[in-house]
Amino acid sequence: MRNAIIALLGDLRCTAICDVASEFGCAVASVDSFEELEKIYNTSKLVAVFFEPHAFQFSWEVALKSVLDAAPTALPIVCARFSDRIDWPALAEAGAFHTIPFPFDKAEFRQSLGFVWAAQYRASKTVEMSKRSHAARAGDLVA
Repeated sequence: MRNAIIALLGDLRCTAICDVASEFGCAVASVDSFEELEKIYNTSKLVAVFFEPHAFQFSWEVALKSVLDAAPTALPIVCARFSDRIDWPALAEAGAFHTIPFPFDKAEFRQSLGFVWAAQYRASKTVEMSKRSHAARAGDLVA
């Protein structure tokens, strides 16, 4: 995930996050609005967005939709307080990639970025295999 950006949307701040993100070759961008998130998405390789829905006084459904609208291919990761009740099946069906408890534990954040890395790796291999398959079919047509 070299040169990738991880966005922290809202009031999420933690210096340990930058250290963990750098282990994965990522930088961390703190953003305060969905407009700012969209700008980063349009100008860089944004791979994941960590966000806490309550920071915007939104339900998780509205916050998740707003994240997906601003950064459609970035993986949305819902940050939930321990007291929050999370309906994971509904969250996943709505497009959430993962949830993580907030405040962050360094090991849990590292695990979350591992999930992001694995998803990015799988996606890149799928694209690579598709290109090879297409090239092979095109070669068959030429021969």
